[in-house]
Amino acid sequence: MKTSFSGGISPPLPTKTRLLGAGGDAVRVARFHALQALDQLRTPGAVAVNPMPVGPSVLFLVQPGNSSSWNVPQTVWLEEGSFDLPLGSRQAPPGVYWLIPPRHGCRLWTDVVQLQRVLRAVLGLVR
Repeated sequence: MKTSFSGGISPPLPTKTRLLGAGGDAVRVARFHALQALDQLRTPGAVAVNPMPVGPSVLFLVQPGNSSSWNVPQTVWLEEGSFDLPLGSRQAPPGVYWLIPPRHGCRLWTDVVQLQRVLRAVLGLVR
């Protein structure tokens, strides 16, 4: 059965869940808070934007295996395979796109400890 897209609805854009041959997890954050955090992060890794959900969100790519230590309200730890990444070097909508694209020889993952500290400050959880 072939699906037809009409009435201003675009077909889903292709995405991938593996990046540069390496698996990885992601932390999903509301766009407003994520952009504030990006201003404070010293060396963020690759960052993707998903404009599709009810509220736009940002995905910080993080090294897998740290989910048990993640405890930041209003954020979600996503394990590899449970989120989509943009194909290639897409840096604009429609669909998921790179805010900070991955590049060979550059940092792929955002440091989990630094991200947790910055997000807690942005969310007003630090006293």
